[in-house]
Amino acid sequence: MLLTLGAGAQAMKDPSSWTMKVVPANGAYDLVFHVDLQPGWHVWSNDVGGDGMLIPTAISFENGSHRPVGNLRESGKIIETTMDGVDGKVRYYSGQVEFIQTVKGASGDIVKGEYTYQLCNEMMCLPPKTKPFSLRLP
Repeated sequence: MLLTLGAGAQAMKDPSSWTMKVVPANGAYDLVFHVDLQPGWHVWSNDVGGDGMLIPTAISFENGSHRPVGNLRESGKIIETTMDGVDGKVRYYSGQVEFIQTVKGASGDIVKGEYTYQLCNEMMCLPPKTKPFSLRLP
């Protein structure tokens, strides 16, 4: 039965929708990763908490003429709670969230990288996903 549940989780359609945009911000650019989650699902914060076993949302960059400035920020209603089987409080988002990373670069630069995330509901967590992105600075 456990093998069936695992196989079903791998074949399940991703219950999240990600869109990205670039917003000019005081001589730099904000890369905004907007996430819409289906009801009942959540995505972990980039500062997930817990006991180190959970997969935080993260963004990484390929080398280029741009450079990240500061830490990855989040905008949304964070949920901080305890969970059975996890030591310490955990932090996640349901519904919608935006992950925002400021970068410095020149107009026309193409910023490439990957974003990693894991989705869970009350019954299970899906395997973590890593997806590429490519955004042009206006």
